[in-house]
Amino acid sequence: MKNAQLQQAVGEILREEVARRGKVNFRVTGNSMAPLLKPGDIVTVRRVRRRWRLLPGDILVLSGDGPLVVHHFLYWTLRDGQPHLRTAGRNGKALDRLWPREAVIGRVVLRERGKLSFRGPTAPLWLASSLFAALGGVLTARLERLLK
Repeated sequence: MKNAQLQQAVGEILREEVARRGKVNFRVTGNSMAPLLKPGDIVTVRRVRRRWRLLPGDILVLSGDGPLVVHHFLYWTLRDGQPHLRTAGRNGKALDRLWPREAVIGRVVLRERGKLSFRGPTAPLWLASSLFAALGGVLTARLERLLK
């Protein structure tokens, strides 16, 4: 089995488990959400019953044609008349591609790191910092392109 096929299979298994059990725990492996989520953190992912009720700043788990993505939800937009989500990592380097709503596996509701845990994130300050980080990343990327 090729790596891309394996990644899709993992996404489908996680999707099925979240749908069946309502929530699932798994270990974070990437750095795109650091320092909030770091490799080794355990996150609890809960099923999202109504995807249109996502709030900017929510941390979502998404599955597409590559590895699982755990990033902030920013906003809804239309592409070819269909609703799509815009997401971004915490490091703010760039916006993600547009995701169809079916790509959403669930929302991160708990992070555990050692003896510390964090519930959330939908607080106004969290939302503001997430949006500023994403906006800063987009502006930085555009400036870098202009300066090349």
